[in-house]
Amino acid sequence: MTEPTEDAATGDGNGDADEGPSTTQFVAPIAGLLSIVFAVMAGASLQYALSGPTELLLVPAGLAAASVGALYLKRKVQSPSGDADA
Repeated sequence: MTEPTEDAATGDGNGDADEGPSTTQFVAPIAGLLSIVFAVMAGASLQYALSGPTELLLVPAGLAAASVGALYLKRKVQSPSGDADA
């Protein structure tokens, strides 16, 4: 038997493509789904918040902010340079 060469031990640089999808490919769809879920929850809680005390308006406002944050994350991940202003 022969000993493995240095190229086989360290890889030739093409092994990264064969390991499967990177985690960034999963972030964008999940962030998009979370954005939709947060927006729906904000809309569903708005009527209850408007009919109750003013402190309850923080719930739909927080959910709307979380929805916008998830959209920002999705846009940042999908841009080729990683910059959200692209």
